Amino acid sequence: MVFKRLNNQWGFALSVMLLVLLAYVIDPSHLSYRRDQIAAGAWWQIFSANVLHTNGWHTLLNVLALGIICQLFPWRLNFLRMWALFIALCFFQGVGLYLCYPTTQGFVGLSGILHGLFAFAVIIDIRHKDPWGYILLLAMLAKVFIEQWAGPHQFTGELINARVAIEAHLIGIVAGMCLGILMPTSARSCSVKQSSTQD
Repeated sequence: MVFKRLNNQWGFALSVMLLVLLAYVIDPSHLSYRRDQIAAGAWWQIFSANVLHTNGWHTLLNVLALGIICQLFPWRLNFLRMWALFIALCFFQGVGLYLCYPTTQGFVGLSGILHGLFAFAVIIDIRHKDPWGYILLLAMLAKVFIEQWAGPHQFTGELINARVAIEAHLIGIVAGMCLGILMPTSARSCSVKQSSTQD
């Protein structure tokens, strides 16, 4: 059971990390989010932009963040459902950027999806009566509120050589929370199942 859980968790994380690393070495000109190109029919950029990054620091920060999230929430979904969640978050973020932020002409990075994964896992925690879920929810909402009020963090922007796309963070959190709420109640976490078999 533990091995299967870790296989789902880290299998997903490692496959995303591999995709991010592969995307880092390819030409991003036709894969990054470009509003004018999407309007002309390049719909795949809604998905592909999320695995592209501006430089090595940008890539490293998001890969590390993905590992931390998988470590914090190691039992939420199996491998295929985690990928389904990932693709759904990519879709909602891309569409959200296009419809709600017309001034955002370009975008790359995984951070919006990371915020969505975190938000999804927090909502599932709350639905399973985990008190830590409420604490993490408040911390997450405080973080995104400060971002929206104070603007992008200058140091991070200089490190990744781009403006931090705080609008992607907000869309990711909203999408992740909505997907967490809509998850069928029959979907149980492995930790809950495991504790019931050990009692």
